[in-house]
Amino acid sequence: MWPEPLIPIVISLVWLLTAVLLFRLGLKYYEKVKTKRAAMAAAEGTVVYVGEGKAIDEDPALFSHRLGLVGAPDSVVEHEGHFIPVELKTGRVPKGPLFSHILQLAAYCALVEEKYGKAPPYGLIQYGKAAEFEIEYNDDQRRLLEDKLKEMRGALKSKDVHRNHNRPGKCAGCSRREGCPERLEGAPSGA
Repeated sequence: MWPEPLIPIVISLVWLLTAVLLFRLGLKYYEKVKTKRAAMAAAEGTVVYVGEGKAIDEDPALFSHRLGLVGAPDSVVEHEGHFIPVELKTGRVPKGPLFSHILQLAAYCALVEEKYGKAPPYGLIQYGKAAEFEIEYNDDQRRLLEDKLKEMRGALKSKDVHRNHNRPGKCAGCSRREGCPERLEGAPSGA
């Protein structure tokens, strides 16, 4: 066993290394939030909510009891009396907003509508600094969201849900890849 004088030194070193690790994680999170807030500065208005479970003086997530939906947009900006959800996307910049991103933004608009009691006229999808898309929130978007939620809940009840794409990159990044019997074998492991 170790000599007795080394035990406090080892404990101190472990404590110090743990403190350094926690400090670095905190710094990394701070930088991430700082970057997101800088990106939000481009949007006109006042940031009233920052996602990732961190709200400004509010609950960490937005809820819609009517839809049975919970979510956290990257931010919500108050602009001209409206609360506008903003979704930041990283990676490849598409020519136009992807359907899944539009549907995600519609869900955030519904959450914002229930939270603040007033429907946003639109939401924003930002693909880095390269592109920003203003997506109108209207009755068609509401119906589409409700239909997709019904479809998803029906699929959950049926227990017979299949992969809905043939994209190796999407498959490689999926958090459920390892347990998926339909994973694309040509996709590199990355999850």
